[in-house]
Amino acid sequence: GGGAAAGGKGEGGVEMGEALRPVEGVHYFYQAADGQRVFVHPVSMKCLLHHHGGYLRLPQTVTARVVELERLVQDDLVRKRHRAVEHLPRSCEFALAELDVRPL
Repeated sequence: GGGAAAGGKGEGGVEMGEALRPVEGVHYFYQAADGQRVFVHPVSMKCLLHHHGGYLRLPQTVTARVVELERLVQDDLVRKRHRAVEHLPRSCEFALAELDVRPL
């Protein structure tokens, strides 16, 4: 299926945008535009960062086909492995979306 992601907020409620520089302790992420707890998989995020040249050049929104969803439940191990979604409460169900970034 297809999916759209919108710019998200990092730790401290900082909105991701062109004017912000990556800050220690702040995590940037894309979340499904409809508010579902679906976030871009770290591998896809690395591809986006490489393609756009860093956090400052990431677009506000990304529209891409979802290749695979990895469904997870938040716990201490998951929180350590996926820092961008550490704000989610324990036992919260969420998914990481691997995107088809080839057309981007």
